[in-house]
Amino acid sequence: MVTDTNYRNLTVTVCEVVMLRHEQVSETIAHMITSGALSPGDKVPSLRKMSQDAGVSISTVSQAYINLEHQGVLEARPQSGFYVTEHAVDTPQAPEMKTTAAEPCCIPFRDLYNTIFSLAGRSDIVPLGAAVPSTSLLPVKGLLRATRRIMTEEPERVVSYAFPPGVRELREQIALAYTRMNTKVDVDQIIITTGATEALALGLQTVTRPGDVVAVESPTYFSVLKLMQQLGLMAVEVPTDPETGMDLDALDQIMETSDVKAVITVPNFQNPLGFTMPDENKQRLVEMLTARSVPLLEDDIYGDLHFGDRRPSPCKRFDTKGIVISCGCYSKNIAPGYRVGWVVPGRYYKEVLERKQAFNSATPTLTQLAVAEFLKSGEYERSLKRLRAALKREVGWVRHMICQHFPSETKVTNPAGGFILWVELPSNVSGRDLFDEALKKNISVTPGVLFSSLRHYRNCIRINCGYDQDTVKEDTFITLGKLVKKLALGK
Repeated sequence: MVTDTNYRNLTVTVCEVVMLRHEQVSETIAHMITSGALSPGDKVPSLRKMSQDAGVSISTVSQAYINLEHQGVLEARPQSGFYVTEHAVDTPQAPEMKTTAAEPCCIPFRDLYNTIFSLAGRSDIVPLGAAVPSTSLLPVKGLLRATRRIMTEEPERVVSYAFPPGVRELREQIALAYTRMNTKVDVDQIIITTGATEALALGLQTVTRPGDVVAVESPTYFSVLKLMQQLGLMAVEVPTDPETGMDLDALDQIMETSDVKAVITVPNFQNPLGFTMPDENKQRLVEMLTARSVPLLEDDIYGDLHFGDRRPSPCKRFDTKGIVISCGCYSKNIAPGYRVGWVVPGRYYKEVLERKQAFNSATPTLTQLAVAEFLKSGEYERSLKRLRAALKREVGWVRHMICQHFPSETKVTNPAGGFILWVELPSNVSGRDLFDEALKKNISVTPGVLFSSLRHYRNCIRINCGYDQDTVKEDTFITLGKLVKKLALGK
């Protein structure tokens, strides 16, 4: 007789065996590359041959090859098979999770924050600093066509107010996107905002008061810290793994000793670490906070930029009590300047809507209608495929450049989506010093200290990979590598 317990144990055992077989195939390919049996550009054994050689099924080999493709080791060529990529020999270590103090603290910010943004708009600066995608990678022509259609067909509506919660056609498209992620969100639960920052600000203002403690990932996006500073909030940093995200056991302990009023997470391709929180962690996080009635603010602006076959789920998918305030925008994948974002406030809908009405009575109508038209046309999904492929290529290329030109002890993340890399430099190299020296060479990077209220990560930098190779050349990384080596020697 098979009991529920036995069935679960059997399922786990079967899954473990399948994973081991995937790993067996992956390790075989990795050994062939490191031993020199396979070089960049070589074709790997066919699915059938590897299946026979490894004694596993063709589907197991296929999945292993797909996993290696996601890691940038292999690339699939139509009607030809899988080939070793030029970056396959890059094997830098990943940064390790840092233990952070669990004491809430005030958030210091100085001029460096404003400097990073001011450099993003300068044409004479190589733009590795601010996390802004190049317009050359974005669907500019398609969006302009949609904008012209709206202006021609609905001119009077375009110049009229679109009062909160916002243009219904756009909210319908956003609700449809959540449905595709197996997440139930009603069109009337969505409020359109001026970008994701306003969405996050509205949520934070609703669930906190000045002096309250908010738990954040460490490191976390510096604009989140800047927003918290402006709202008079205190941050408590939670140790965060570069591959799986926030340490939930550490968060649980922090919440036992600190009166945490809210938690902020970027669950998918986080800025700056690039991690993707596993679904089981997302579910556990939501359940943990639901039990305490603590709201979770999730910023899911990078979720559509996945390199694999499936978009990762938002935390909202696991929300049964409305405690997740889900924020998003189209700034990273359609048009930064259109400033179209949204918030799904759950149980806090009424309060968030009232704040939106009070502080920003309407979001521009034209951009809402244009983005809705672009989404309905089907061009968005087509443009996303091109964008994901370009970003995956650029992230892989920049990692390759770092491996080639930075000191060997440099560590760098390996995200499965987005366009951000987190680089841990040799321990005696200051990211701020590198920022200053690189700027003299007209190159911008972002120092790691900006991503921590405790000013941790002094030997780290964040690099934006959202540009094509026509904008950022190998010479840039040769220069950066020389600067890092010079600083490491104390010169």
